[in-house]
Amino acid sequence: MHVLVTGAGIVGSEAVRVLLSRRLRVSVLLRGSPAEHEQKALALRAWVGPHAADALDCVPGNIELAELGLESRARAGLADVTHVLHVAACTSLLSSREQAQAANVAGTAGVLAFARQLPRLAHLAHVSTAYLDDQTSGLVYERPLPEAGVEFHTEYARSKAQAEALVLRSELPASICRLSLVLGRLSDGHLPRMNDAPYALMRLLRDGLLSMFPSAPGQRVDMLPLDFAAESLVALLLAPKTATSIYHVAAGKERSPTIAEYLGSIQETLTELDPSWARRGLPAPLAVPREVFARYVQTMEEIAGDRLRSIARKLEGFTRPIQLPKDFDRSQFESKLGPLACELPHARSWLPRVIAHAFEVDFRGDVSGPARRPGRSAS
Repeated sequence: MHVLVTGAGIVGSEAVRVLLSRRLRVSVLLRGSPAEHEQKALALRAWVGPHAADALDCVPGNIELAELGLESRARAGLADVTHVLHVAACTSLLSSREQAQAANVAGTAGVLAFARQLPRLAHLAHVSTAYLDDQTSGLVYERPLPEAGVEFHTEYARSKAQAEALVLRSELPASICRLSLVLGRLSDGHLPRMNDAPYALMRLLRDGLLSMFPSAPGQRVDMLPLDFAAESLVALLLAPKTATSIYHVAAGKERSPTIAEYLGSIQETLTELDPSWARRGLPAPLAVPREVFARYVQTMEEIAGDRLRSIARKLEGFTRPIQLPKDFDRSQFESKLGPLACELPHARSWLPRVIAHAFEVDFRGDVSGPARRPGRSAS
């Protein structure tokens, strides 16, 4: 069995670690100049650990280029690939249309074209997002989006929906795995680098810049620890393949915190770890209807200075996917994975570890080892 993983970002790096722990042959496609490729390869090897690093093949390439930008020798080395985990993507909620289309639509088309050339291909798992339609509330089912009538307020969501459509039309042995929001590992709170929205909100709250948050009473936000997400993706990738399926790799309502619990957990952890922050006595962010929040953003645009306008725009972008209450159906996910899908504890049991690690690296760290806060040990 030979697995090709496209990209080694947050989820890709942990998925590679899980695959290598199963003693599988793993090749990872990494983009960039030779120097950038080497830097990414070193970071990935550091993440997976020395016991597995020697079994890892880091291949220079780019999903946005013809033939994935692979040299002929590299293509030959991938000819026996049996499984493809397509995780490379532009994931910024603030991405432009050009960025999102190039990486998520054209890039997915390139991966599918390459997969069609693999004579031993058994399964391709395409990683998408559970927060796909930012205009739908209520229960979201594991089924394709309608081809018309869906309004997207982020180019990221639009491009991921278009990528899903490509996969569904590909006639390959493929699955779509819609990931919830991913934070640090359940085991230790770590992740390769701080990702966009959840950690940006932590920083804003820490800095006293999160005065309000769009939320309905009792609204929950679905989030996953990184190791559970990666274990689930690998299990879905390696499971016997039947018809093309869509899976919500999500926590579900029973294991998800309310937005108030999420923000409260950040405040409680900061209070415990940083007495000087606690002494500032910053008020908790107000939960307001999305219409009120929209007026706040508009007011900032009209009267605020550049910095506050920038913060308001980013906050609006970061919160866009969760401004409407959603619950994610996990029927097919649970049916496919059985007990594994139900092993995840409630977020309140692991969120403090994630926040504590983020605090240790100043909410910006990565596996390369940034300076820790003076007087505190590594978590």
